[in-house]
Order: sequence, then structure tokens, then C-alpha cells
Amino acid sequence: RAYDLYTTGLIMEGAGNLPRAAGAYRSALKYEPTSYEIRYSLANAYFSLRQYEQTIATLDSISPLDEEVYFLRAASYTELGMIDEARSAYLQLLKTEPGNTMAYSHLAGFYRQTGDMDSLIWAYQNLARLRSNNERIWRELGRLQAQRGAYADARYSFSRSIEARGDQTNILSYLGLAELYIIDQNPDSAAILYKQALEIEPYNVVANRELTALLVRADSVGTALEYARRVVEATPLDRDAVRRLAVLYFSLDSLETADSILAYLVDSGERSSVNHYYLGRIALAQDDPDRAIEQFTVLTQMADSLFESWLDLGYAYQKKGDREKEILTYQTGLNYVEEGDGELKLMFAMGAAYEQSNQVDKAVAVFEEIIAKSPDHAGALNYLGYM
Repeated sequence: RAYDLYTTGLIMEGAGNLPRAAGAYRSALKYEPTSYEIRYSLANAYFSLRQYEQTIATLDSISPLDEEVYFLRAASYTELGMIDEARSAYLQLLKTEPGNTMAYSHLAGFYRQTGDMDSLIWAYQNLARLRSNNERIWRELGRLQAQRGAYADARYSFSRSIEARGDQTNILSYLGLAELYIIDQNPDSAAILYKQALEIEPYNVVANRELTALLVRADSVGTALEYARRVVEATPLDRDAVRRLAVLYFSLDSLETADSILAYLVDSGERSSVNHYYLGRIALAQDDPDRAIEQFTVLTQMADSLFESWLDLGYAYQKKGDREKEILTYQTGLNYVEEGDGELKLMFAMGAAYEQSNQVDKAVAVFEEIIAKSPDHAGALNYLGYM
């Protein structure tokens, strides 16, 4: 009779009639109250009916306590918002089945949700132990350890991830390990990792961008140029990448190329003070002070509180031979620049311009004012002493 009711329940469940299936299972339990199969099927039917408390009550007297029972109990607690009880169910399962990867995976989800970083790392350490050839587990473990500041452990985990799978699908492990070498102030090892990543994925934006930065800091600008070009080829709409490429060309004295790139950015409507600064520098290098004046004038309009903008514009007028407008530029800049080092530098440039235009009294007055503001200003003392 129990078997007949149990199979009826299975048929009802297969037909999608869960209430009748649950009723058949309940009737079957009257004849075989200790049957694992009947009790678990009833609990599972309750769960499908979203009757989670009845699911848990049905599972309380079930035997044996196996993986399916613990998972169903944990799932019910989760649906009821009883996170601690759900976590406890998985931990109890691990006491009898310490190699159960699904339990560790679910626990990792709980620990991530609650922000328990130490326990989350513990769960992934066990997952890595049980599934040592899974590059994704090692990669995530490395990421978590790096967030925790355990850089040595993170390097080991990223290395294990790369050993498990070193192809394009695991490029993030190369990038993560390289970043850790940068944190460890080991740029040479970081560069090697980025180059290995680029052998797998030549146009990876992050690897190319970071390798470019490393090479520039190492004064290998010529080598960096190739990788900077790749970034632009991969992300042509990234204006910052385009601008960085132009600056590299400028550093290599490829002024025409840098000019064309920066002019393109300006013509496309981008407002960036960096564009106008380098266009002005290029114009000066090409002995075109009028164009330099045009660019630096825009620069002072965009960044009027920066003393460098006014110094650059004044220098452009000096190159043109227009001392009057050079001095006027410094005077105007002093109306916008706050007191401090920037103000003193503008005043010094103005004093020098007065002296070089034979307005000695005005030059003396400016240098004396600088010394009054900064008695140990070596440049002003030296200039005034020669005068």
C-alpha cells in the first residue's frame, strides 16, 4: 500500500500536480513512517510548493542525513531568510563529507553576501584544495587574498591559476599577478607577466596600457610606443589613450605626428588643457610663436589659476619679441594665481622681463617685493645682486 501511494505521488509530481503528490506522500508515510524515499519526496514537494517550514519539519526526522537532505534543508532556510541556519546545515554536511565542493561553494556565497572575508577565503582555499586544476577557483582566491593584503599568498594563487590554464581564457590571472609585482615594487617581473599576457592576447587593453606605463617610467619611451599604439587600435574612442600616444610621440621628438593627433582631438571638440599645452610646446619647438600664443591663451582661459599657464603664454610672447605683452601676461596672471610659490614664480618672470627690457626701476621693485614675501628667495637675491 505504501509503495502504491508513493508511486502515485511520483506520477502526480511528474504531471505537475504537486498538491496531490504531497497528499499521496503523506498517506504513504502512514504505512511506512521511517521510509527515507517517501519522507524526502514529501519534503521536496513541500519545497516546490514554497512551504519551507513544512519542508524543514519533514526533514527533521529523516534518516540517513545525506548530502541531498542537508542541501534541501539549507535551501529552505535560505528561502526563509535564516542565513545562519542555512550556513550551519552546510557546515554539518562538511563534518561528514569534508570533500563536498558544493557545500563550500554555497558557503562562499553566504560569506560573500555577509562580507566575511576571512571565511570566504577559507571556503575558496578548500575549493582550491579539492579542485586544484580549476583555474577560476585559484584566480578568485588570489583576488580575495590580494584584497585582504596577503600579497604573497595571492601571488601563489595566481601562479597556480596560470599553471592550471595559461591560455586566453585566464588572462586575468596574468594581469592580477603582474599588478602584485608592481605593488611589491618589482616592475621587471610585472613587465614579463604583461608581455606573456600579450603573447596570448596581443590587443589586451589593460596589459598594453600598464606595460606602456612601466616602460615610460623606465625611460624606454621608444619601446613603449608600440604598446601605446595597440591601446589606441583596440579602443580608438578612448581619448585619454589617444592623448597619451601623442605625448609619447612628443617625447620622441616626432612633433608632426604628435601635432596631428592633438589637433584631431581639439578639432573633434574635446576640451582638455593637456591638448593645448602640448600644441603650444610643439609650436615653440617649431619656431611658431604666434601659434604657441594662440594655444597658451586658450590654456589660460581653461586653467586661469595655474601659474604655469601664464608662464607659458609669457614665454611665447618673449619668443615673439613682444616684451610689453609678456609683462602684461604676468601681470594678468597675478590677478588669478593665489599667493604662494606660483605667485613668486610669476613675479620673478615679470621682474626678469622688466630688466631685459631696460625697465630697471620696475625690475628692482618686483625683486624687492619677492624678497619681502620670501626673504630666502635665492633666485631673487641673486638677480637683484647682479643688477
